[in-house]
Amino acid sequence: MKKILILGILMLLIVGCNPLPPTPVAVVDEEYVCEDYNYAITVPAGWILAEAPGCIIGMIADEDIFLNVVVSVEPTTKDIVGVFTDELEKMERSELYVDTNILNIGSNTIEFDYAMGERTHAVMELYVENGYAYSVIYQSYEDDFVSNEVEMASIADTFRTF
Repeated sequence: MKKILILGILMLLIVGCNPLPPTPVAVVDEEYVCEDYNYAITVPAGWILAEAPGCIIGMIADEDIFLNVVVSVEPTTKDIVGVFTDELEKMERSELYVDTNILNIGSNTIEFDYAMGERTHAVMELYVENGYAYSVIYQSYEDDFVSNEVEMASIADTFRTF
């Protein structure tokens, strides 16, 4: 029940004021495909998936610890640097924002980690392709992040556009 509550709160934060609630999807071990925004990601067995309007998805591990992967997409006319700058400005406006560290920069991708509050550690991967900005975020409490980073990163690594 606690996990469902956390996932529900997370999805409310993701969709903001969107009037449609997230739609729970059964636990799956298959590829989630968003035809509207041309992306796919693998959802591992044992993870709970929630989908919100606009192909925004959140996955949470069905475990006693908080592990989370979120994918969102929005139209953009900006390049990867412009999208990254916008994301960084959004985070810096938050009272919870602590720090950012760029991990990898590609021609249309940027990967960086960041801390929000005293306990949450996350990695965001940004992609700009075909007029869309995609963000794939994996996060956990700081104490659990290092021991679960490989699992969360392997899920994020399955993200692809088509």
